[in-house]
Amino acid sequence: MTNFSLNMDSLQVGQLPNTNIRMIDSYIAQEDIDFGKPVILDLSDNTVKNWVAGTAADLAKLYMGISVFTQSAPNLSFEDNTGNKILAGTVGNFIRFGDQTVITEVAATKGEHCYINVANGAFTNVEANNLKIGRFMTSTTAGGEKAVIFVNADQSVGA
Repeated sequence: MTNFSLNMDSLQVGQLPNTNIRMIDSYIAQEDIDFGKPVILDLSDNTVKNWVAGTAADLAKLYMGISVFTQSAPNLSFEDNTGNKILAGTVGNFIRFGDQTVITEVAATKGEHCYINVANGAFTNVEANNLKIGRFMTSTTAGGEKAVIFVNADQSVGA
C-alpha cells in the first residue's frame, strides 16, 4: 500500500508555510524497528526488517526507506517520539522520498551527500563503500545529533 501526504509545519509569527510531499510505503514489520532507522525488504515474505550489514550494491536492491510511523499509533514520528518502535507484526510506514529527521554518525554539513553506513545502518557523509540516499539539509557539529536529510526518489543514485 502506498499513500501520499502533504505535510505543513506549524508556523511561528511571520513565517511562511513550508510544505513538502512524501511518498510512504506500508509493510508488515518482521521485527521491532526504531523510528528514524533504515529498513530493508525481506524478499522471502515481503516484510520489512532492520538494516543488516552487507555491501552497498546488495543493500541498494533491498533498501525500502526510513521508518516514519506506525498504523497502530497514527501520527507518531521519530522527531516527536524518539522512544517509540514499530512493533513486529504491525504495519509500519517507510519513507521513499522527502525530508526526514535522523541521527547522524558524524558531523555533517548542509548540502553534503547523505549515505547509509552499510556496516551498521547509521547516517553519514562518508562515501566509501556506503549507500547514497540523498543530501543533508541541515548541519551538525558532531555525531549523535539530529539532522534533516532529503531522501531521493531513486535512493541509490543520490542528489
